[in-house]
Amino acid sequence: MKKISVLVAALFAGAMMFVGAGCNADDADAILGPTNTWCETSYKYGGSEDANPIYIDVIYSDSDLNGTEGSANLKNGTTLPAGITVVVFAKAEIKSLGMSANTYIMKTFPKNGSDNNSEDNSSFSITGSRAKWTAMYLAKADLRKTTTQLKHPSAPAPLTNGGGYTKLTDIPKNFSWKSIIADYLLR
Repeated sequence: MKKISVLVAALFAGAMMFVGAGCNADDADAILGPTNTWCETSYKYGGSEDANPIYIDVIYSDSDLNGTEGSANLKNGTTLPAGITVVVFAKAEIKSLGMSANTYIMKTFPKNGSDNNSEDNSSFSITGSRAKWTAMYLAKADLRKTTTQLKHPSAPAPLTNGGGYTKLTDIPKNFSWKSIIADYLLR
């Protein structure tokens, strides 16, 4: 049933792209999902027995966001390519994922192509288009709550100066983008 509602939401969003061509940017963001705005939610991965949740921050941008310009309040030197960027982080140890406290993993699904990077143990890659962002945004009520949206130029703690998080370069064996995104979208 959830898959059907996601499909209906995606079809609705596609129709609204054509109907809403004359709307202003704020109206478009309400229908299609915000651009350049981080949306944050937490959940327990895969029905995990861990007491601590993981945090997921998602942003869609039509253009690259560069930390050296202060855009999106990113650490200096951090650049996010245009598309959908997902940051998964742990404030405390998540044993089921093999993540220790104050660590994060980040992946961008580029707007104009696919990322063939297989660092996530699953070779999972999609094109980070506005249509896919809209389907994700409409499918997840958590992303639409204004309390979960970090207002521009805010960024999630792992990507800010002084955030105190360490990016994992050796991805834990139990971590899978495919599982996280599928579990997150379908729960």
